[in-house]
Amino acid sequence: MRTFTSRVVVLLALFCLLAGWLLASPVGSIAGSVKDASGAYMAGARVTLTNTATNAKIETATDQNGEFQFLQLAPSSYSLAVEAKGFKRAVSNAVVQVDQITHAEFSLEVGDVSQSVQVEAVAPLLETDKSTLSSVVDTRTIESMPLNARQYLDLALLTPGALPSATGTQGGGFNVAGARSQSNIFLLDGVSMIDTQVNSALGNFRITDAVQEFAVQTSVATAEFGRGTGGQVSIVTKSGANQFHGSVFEYFRNSKMDAADFFPPSQPTPSAPVLPTPSPKHYCNSGRQPIQPVRIISLPMSGPVLSTTLACFESTTGLTKKISSPADGPNMKGPRLLPVCCRCWAAMPTLPSAAGAF
Repeated sequence: MRTFTSRVVVLLALFCLLAGWLLASPVGSIAGSVKDASGAYMAGARVTLTNTATNAKIETATDQNGEFQFLQLAPSSYSLAVEAKGFKRAVSNAVVQVDQITHAEFSLEVGDVSQSVQVEAVAPLLETDKSTLSSVVDTRTIESMPLNARQYLDLALLTPGALPSATGTQGGGFNVAGARSQSNIFLLDGVSMIDTQVNSALGNFRITDAVQEFAVQTSVATAEFGRGTGGQVSIVTKSGANQFHGSVFEYFRNSKMDAADFFPPSQPTPSAPVLPTPSPKHYCNSGRQPIQPVRIISLPMSGPVLSTTLACFESTTGLTKKISSPADGPNMKGPRLLPVCCRCWAAMPTLPSAAGAF
């Protein structure tokens, strides 16, 4: 009886885990068709899909309408090969992106199967598989675009319909299609990464070098998303490959690298001895914001573990951030004013003083 109960508990736990994974998995798919030289659809053609990073293969056959599809694919680069008796072998490359459907159309030529024909994939002008609008920020964009403090979600503003939130908005972030920033949904590899205190994405994790890509849906969300009326952001982290890859990155910011102030620092004048000019090492941009030294070091690595059957990806990120209070600073007693205020105070004429009643 105990063994039976244990098995039931294990099965229920696995069911719950798989159900949560299938709700909003960070995957894409490939769909296409196969025709002969006359334009007639071919049934029974063998289609082989190969992941170019791991050499993992999946095979299927076209249906009676000459169509095929590969579902639940991890975002990556793939190679498609179509074979049929009496026709040349057709090969094409395809890139699968998160929450996207990649189309691949083949037209086989008569010939020996040992002969191969390279087919160039062309993106369709109109998306007919789904009614949602979404944009993908890929690896190249994440690596090449400048990022302040290494926050990759700032690149969501490249999506049409996304605007930065107003200053002072709780949680910050961005607005999509007029909805509040707190209405956005963020999923990291299918798991919610929302800070429930502010209804925004967890922003303390600088995992830019571990992110492969992310998609932002700006229209009516599909069934696996929901929960929010704003943008649906699905983030995918990188995975291992059959070859070793690695990099080292450092982001560093402090007051020593700031540009010169419009008003250069000077010594306080004798007429205003109690209002000294603030030291530039505590302020930037005319004293509007205190400097917060930040250092981020990232070390992502990937490679095989067991020949071509198992690979892994690892990313280590260290963040050092010193936050100082505006009231801190050497030899600063009394109120701290901007340099321009100190100069205006010093330029004011001194009125003569006289005894008497007023």
